[in-house]
Amino acid sequence: MPTLTHPIRRFAAALCVLAGQAAAQTAAQTAAQPGAQTASQTARPQPSLDFTAQESAAFLTSLAPTNAALLYYQIFMQKDQELIESYVYFDDDPDNDAGVKLPREDAERLYAASQDYFGRLQHASQLPECDFGVQYENGWEALLPHLGDMRNSTRVLAADAWRHVQAKEGDLAVDRVETMYSMSRQVTEDRILICSLVGVAMASKAHTATRMLIDSGTLTGQGRDRLIAALERFGEEDPFHTRQCVTMEAAISIGWLAKKFPEGHAGSLLEYGADPDPALAARLAAMDGPTLIRDAERMRDYYKRGLAVWDDADAPQKLDALATAVQAGGFGDVARVFGASLGQVRKSSTRAETELADTLEALRAYKPPEPAKATDANSRR
Repeated sequence: MPTLTHPIRRFAAALCVLAGQAAAQTAAQTAAQPGAQTASQTARPQPSLDFTAQESAAFLTSLAPTNAALLYYQIFMQKDQELIESYVYFDDDPDNDAGVKLPREDAERLYAASQDYFGRLQHASQLPECDFGVQYENGWEALLPHLGDMRNSTRVLAADAWRHVQAKEGDLAVDRVETMYSMSRQVTEDRILICSLVGVAMASKAHTATRMLIDSGTLTGQGRDRLIAALERFGEEDPFHTRQCVTMEAAISIGWLAKKFPEGHAGSLLEYGADPDPALAARLAAMDGPTLIRDAERMRDYYKRGLAVWDDADAPQKLDALATAVQAGGFGDVARVFGASLGQVRKSSTRAETELADTLEALRAYKPPEPAKATDANSRR
């Protein structure tokens, strides 16, 4: 994250810290009082025995969660593993390695009986907030259990879209593809590189489904407009939040090291990287706490220089040169273990942005087929 060197920024940061400490102290004091309600409880609408039936119904609606992640976790806890794996019967996915032995007719019935599951995913994808509660304080040991389920969900959504296209139900197929795009955007909100890359893969799956819809001729004008709106929600500037993820990558690495190895002697760091160099392990193990942190902070310059050339026409070459410098120790020993390959990230980001733009262009150029005109049998007599 950027260093707060400006006096006003330092003052603002201090106020934020004090405010957080005060809020935590107040919450602790409140929790210690028997029968006391938390701030979230008092802010929540309260029931009344005077409510009519309609008022009670409206009250229940007001309590509906607005954080999609909570709903996703519930959906994934109740998922049908057979459904998750059976997408292969409707989709030629090169990543597929699921050896599910299920007759095609049974897979069809399974999907037809799972429309409520897809509807729940659609509802969650439309909520205004999606916070999966990533424990950033755990650094590289933070768990991301939602990523696999989110990506698998796009696979079954794509398969169900294919089913609806085959049945000439274009608008229902659009429901599924629109959900895929929304879930892709939600995953990238974690601002972690692996989450951004998963979001890119999910969006790519949705692009393939969109092209299938266009080629099938089942896409209506209304469906086309919905998909255009879904793509425009990504925005033109860094649609998958890649730059923010690069900054977060540095913060996670340096902050986690300060928490995990305050005394230094971090030879075990090689467990997290791919470099088996015993000399590097020995140097890391020999560093005391302050030395380790100084070495880790050298990574900041690597990320700053990478972002500085991110939009240059020859950015991939410049980023590859920086990566070579990293492996040569030019940004410290810790960077050899934790320095992300920015050249590969930049290339992936460029491909993703190009695919998004191309799909959007194809949708804007798409002209839905004219509805078939009814034939008056009497006019032919």
